[in-house]
Amino acid sequence: MNDDETFEKIILAFLVELAEFINEQRDFKYWSVKPASTKDVL
Repeated sequence: MNDDETFEKIILAFLVELAEFINEQRDFKYWSVKPASTKDVL
């Protein structure tokens, strides 16, 4: 595995974690009636 592949995988992992964090926030889902998660995100 070279440096470019490693960097791409790091960026992908970061984006996945960011998307999961945003999904847990639920602030942007104004149309959803599902309550927020009870577990702490941070």
